[in-house]
Amino acid sequence: MQKEQYVICVGSGGVDNYFTLPHWPKLGVQIVARPIGKYVGGLVSNACNVLAGYGAHTYLMGMVDTTPDGQFVLDTLKAGGVDMAYYRQDKNYTACVCNIYLVDGERTIFVGIPEEHERFSFTPEQIEGLCGAAYIYTTLDQIEGIENGYEVITKAKACGATVCVDMESYQPDEIHQKYLPLCDIIFVNDHDFEVLSGGKDELIYCKTLLENGAKLVVITKGSKGGSVYSKDMLFDYPAFPVKAIDTTGAGDTFNASFVYGLLQGMCLKKAAVFAAAAAARAVTQLGPQGGVTDVATVQDFMQSYGQQ
Repeated sequence: MQKEQYVICVGSGGVDNYFTLPHWPKLGVQIVARPIGKYVGGLVSNACNVLAGYGAHTYLMGMVDTTPDGQFVLDTLKAGGVDMAYYRQDKNYTACVCNIYLVDGERTIFVGIPEEHERFSFTPEQIEGLCGAAYIYTTLDQIEGIENGYEVITKAKACGATVCVDMESYQPDEIHQKYLPLCDIIFVNDHDFEVLSGGKDELIYCKTLLENGAKLVVITKGSKGGSVYSKDMLFDYPAFPVKAIDTTGAGDTFNASFVYGLLQGMCLKKAAVFAAAAAARAVTQLGPQGGVTDVATVQDFMQSYGQQ
């Protein structure tokens, strides 16, 4: 019998409170912010929801508090088809709460991060799950916050798991540098690539990452599309022009959709185009979960642009 292919997303969900503004105010000026909704947010949980929406067996492995907001996160993710078997609630943990302000489709995010999180270690059951995963999706910050994170992810890689890491908010410190070689697939936007590379030439630095153990480097470039680097090929993929309503979660949608493509056996170019279409469609929706849909909807969107 063929082994089940599943994805484990390592990270904790949070709450995004959305507001609209007529314009961005100057310092010291009062302005009316109109609330328009509360959503489950977080880089990893967004990607997890997208994968589950496509029908991929996807676990979220992390922690949330026992407050009403924590229960809202738990209930929403379960309703979206995410397998929460490895998720934990802890009264000592404080979930991240973001306030997101929209002006003409662009957003400014205020992230409320507690001074100290309750740190946890992967349990034996979670370690077994990670070692059996086809793909592990996370961020460096999430893995660094887990006491035995480095050792367990190293073990999971040795067991055959492909480790996919979103480099958003990468910082060139010693801790991040230590964890960078764990990454098989590096997802990074063009802004964070400048930080990651220290301003080095894109081609030269991507070759360095590939020589140091990465299998793929995927750079997203917004309306310009993006680039994919592997040891065997380099190619650019196009963007799908749309009128954006909310760009929150676009990167998470792209990354998750790319991983889904690989999980389904798509070639790199097809996975990149599928992911670009999913991300473009996502920004026409309101909320960080705008990318959550089924495969047929993304395929229909692609066909409307003449893509198969």
